Amino acid sequence: MKMKIGSILLGTMIVTSALTAFAGSTHEGYSIQVPRLNGSAYTNTQTKVTQGAAAGLKSTNTGGYNVDVRMRDSNNNSGDWARNIRNIDSRAIDGAAEHKAGDKVRLQFSSDITTTVNTSAQGTWRSN
Repeated sequence: MKMKIGSILLGTMIVTSALTAFAGSTHEGYSIQVPRLNGSAYTNTQTKVTQGAAAGLKSTNTGGYNVDVRMRDSNNNSGDWARNIRNIDSRAIDGAAEHKAGDKVRLQFSSDITTTVNTSAQGTWRSN
């Protein structure tokens, strides 16, 4: 009986570990409204798989406006801004050395100071 419970617990830990790693290594969709005049909006969080690794971004729509994107963790550590992302654009979004494996990270989108309308942004991303 003890062996059976131990096997079940080990199997559960392996599956949970695999799902956690999978979260940041697979592209997940986003659809957000970025407020006008240098406003910011955020994606849902993902679990970081590799410390300091760049995220992968595939933008499918920005409404024809430029947006800037960076990766942030729950402690507000941020990578560098990727500037002037537009429709149908793929980019590596720099991570920060403080982004450790297992951290929850998300993308911050920002409109340009000269953008006078809210911008709809869609695509996919993965934290790596």
